[in-house]
Amino acid sequence: RTRSTCVVNGTDTESGAVVAPLLTPTACGGALSLEFRGGAEQRDEVRAGVMLLAAQVSTLVGYTVLAQTRSA
Repeated sequence: RTRSTCVVNGTDTESGAVVAPLLTPTACGGALSLEFRGGAEQRDEVRAGVMLLAAQVSTLVGYTVLAQTRSA
């Protein structure tokens, strides 16, 4: 809902995660969440990679949302 990337910190025994929004031309189409071990979620390059992947996936989601909007 905030349209921003969030980081969920992991621990020594639990995975961390990076959650990125799937932004489309009309709305937020969902979220992409990837889990990481060993504190990798804190690394800038990991967060950047998740954001790039989310941007690419959102082009597929965005097309579906836009098609549904136009047909309604």
